[in-house]
Amino acid sequence: MNKLLIATNNKGKVKELQELLKDTGLQLVTPADIHLILDVEEDGKDYAENASKKQSLLPPPAGLSL
Repeated sequence: MNKLLIATNNKGKVKELQELLKDTGLQLVTPADIHLILDVEEDGKDYAENASKKQSLLPPPAGLSL
């Protein structure tokens, strides 16, 4: 099963994404799952800007040990 690292620990967002992706064969992985602390002030003008800020803190795929 392929894993998809998402840049949120928000349980509501995780549940919503799991529902949307349930038939894709993807396993969602949160920062908490890999013991990564995302301390980001969500002060962007929209969800996309906040997501971009969070994404910049995630390790590169080659650095993940899932």
